[in-house]
Amino acid sequence: MHNFILLPSLVIGVKEGRIMTTSGKKNNCILFYGEDTVLINKKCKEYIHHYFGSKGPEPIVFDEEGSYEEYIHNIQGQSLFAMDVVVIMHNPFFLNKGLRNEEEFSQFLTVLKNIPPEVLVIMTHVGKVDKRLSHIKELLKIVESREFNFLKVKEAPDELISMIRIRGKKLEYSVRPLLEEVIGAWTEVSLTLLHSICDKIMIMSAGQETVTAAVVREALPTYMEQGVFKFYDKLIAADSIYILQNTEHVFTDIPSILKNLGFISSKFRQMKMIKEMKRQHMSVKDMQNKLSVKYSFMWKNLERDADKTKETTIEWFLCEIFNFQYRMRVKAEKLEIIDLFLRFCQKQKHNHY
Repeated sequence: MHNFILLPSLVIGVKEGRIMTTSGKKNNCILFYGEDTVLINKKCKEYIHHYFGSKGPEPIVFDEEGSYEEYIHNIQGQSLFAMDVVVIMHNPFFLNKGLRNEEEFSQFLTVLKNIPPEVLVIMTHVGKVDKRLSHIKELLKIVESREFNFLKVKEAPDELISMIRIRGKKLEYSVRPLLEEVIGAWTEVSLTLLHSICDKIMIMSAGQETVTAAVVREALPTYMEQGVFKFYDKLIAADSIYILQNTEHVFTDIPSILKNLGFISSKFRQMKMIKEMKRQHMSVKDMQNKLSVKYSFMWKNLERDADKTKETTIEWFLCEIFNFQYRMRVKAEKLEIIDLFLRFCQKQKHNHY
């Protein structure tokens, strides 16, 4: 048990420093769970602030540890000098699996049912909570709960655009396709990240009625525009000097290697499909539909890249990417990704037309 920085919340209404709920459940016993731990952390702080005001007590935190006895002792054991108490249980064991002792859990539930308003209990859980389990069903009859997950990638551009418009700004026509292209390459999108990007856009466009694509590009996380997207353009251009200087800045660790290499391979697969569809004399509209390309500028960029690269080179590079990923993930070999890109540059220069 130790003190540490917190974690999520649901603010329904505030009256005299205490949050009021409309569900009939206890408003001072909360469960927050889901994938987005950053948002969970933020919401937890907000809930404590709204419940106790700006001078809330220092929380007692159990970080994936503790027993029923310890939980109950800290919930019931407020001192005469500090009546307000916050107890946070981060990933408590009873949320992760079936019960080992039903009697102890029943006693714990009884304590939760009777906690006084001076005590706030927050439980957090990373991931899904199995609501099929009987003891979870009993717990949820008592506590308020809310799930905080990442946004669906396809919904994120609309969400960010809505945030910008709510703040009274108009957007250039080119902003939406830019966001769809950039955010579409992300594997996960946090609502907290979108709020941060929106705040940055507001600062950068202060005094302007319309938000431009240039401002949005600048506001997006650095690795998006100046990272893998620019890297991909330089790769197609066979700019080996740029590749030498920037590979280590874009592909910083295993997660970024897998994520960014996935983006690059998706672009090459699209180029391969363009080559095949053109051989079948498909119309531009049909090709765009097959590739789910909505905007003309995105199509022109893809077609330009496909025209710059021979089909045999595309096929060779896709095989090389697969072999690299297989050797790294399955065989756990230590490989230098820069070698992969430099070999492509060499092949691209020789075969360029």
